[in-house]
Amino acid sequence: MQPEQVASLPSNGGTTDPGGRRFTIASAELASEMATAEGSVVVHHETGLHARPASKFVQTASQFESEIQIRKDGEEANAKSSIAVISLGVGPGEEIQITAEGDDSEAAIERLVELVESDFELDS
Repeated sequence: MQPEQVASLPSNGGTTDPGGRRFTIASAELASEMATAEGSVVVHHETGLHARPASKFVQTASQFESEIQIRKDGEEANAKSSIAVISLGVGPGEEIQITAEGDDSEAAIERLVELVESDFELDS
């Protein structure tokens, strides 16, 4: 029986597995340094956050690298998924909270709040 091989930690902070492949160690310390931003906005579109507005919202959220969540009445959904966003059932006049975590989180929140305030940049 051969001894078990374990990954070694090279001086550059990465890891090399027994097969020689390199990968990076993600730690809780790194995650705590991740930029986070949050915003709240009231949806005024006549259909709420449904169909075309939801599609526009998801397309815009997907332009950012950050993890983006949308919340309404304590329920949370992935802002980059049309089905998840529509399933929240956000109607006209309801407030949503948007949270982003990542390097571009502030830009993401700013743009998404602006999009909702502009009635999703839809003509009708």
